Amino acid sequence: MLEADISTDLSWVLADTGGIDDAIQLIHVARRHYAISDTPEAIAGRVRTLRYEGVFHLMRQDWSQARHQFEHVITEVAALVADVSLSDETVRKSLMRQAVTARDSLGIALTELGDFERAEAELTRSHAETDPANSTAQTFSILNLAKLRIRQRRFDEAQTLLEVCWQASLDQNNRYLCAAALHHLAEIALLRGNHDRARALAIDAAAIYQRMGALRSERQLLNFLKGLPAA
Repeated sequence: MLEADISTDLSWVLADTGGIDDAIQLIHVARRHYAISDTPEAIAGRVRTLRYEGVFHLMRQDWSQARHQFEHVITEVAALVADVSLSDETVRKSLMRQAVTARDSLGIALTELGDFERAEAELTRSHAETDPANSTAQTFSILNLAKLRIRQRRFDEAQTLLEVCWQASLDQNNRYLCAAALHHLAEIALLRGNHDRARALAIDAAAIYQRMGALRSERQLLNFLKGLPAA
């Protein structure tokens, strides 16, 4: 199972540096390795590959495929947790966390598909079900709610949520969340016509992504900056 674990982790690195198609191929390889075994750990690993594939579809903006993938994860976990033969409580809890995270990601896909009502329901539920002790997951949940509020043009609410996310990212020393919060604050500034603030926030976010080696996210910010009116 070690090979499956390595392939799963490597797929994430590939996707984050821009190799999304290669990441999807590798996650399929990992899933086949996990499928060889029926241990609780292998079952949990297989579910994780399903969720990662959904995230990769989000990364390449294939919203419909991402929605399908996350719905599949949620359905799969519900069936596994209901199976009395799965007696390993640690694995059961891990599966339930995967479902909560998948539900949050499903909310992202639904937001992008314009299904705001269902996105609201999924994001609100996932936020309520996220373990309060998992501060990073809580902050990601807030970030995704903020992205929905932007699409709904509820900018004051979105800004408040993003400021909470930004402060939490500093407290958690989470550079990705910090950059993401700045990125979406820049988006709000642009939508409000404040081009100077949008540029400043986007430059700060891009610099963080660059230091992290998050090439895909950095490119998104650079394209955002190119689209701004000349200073």
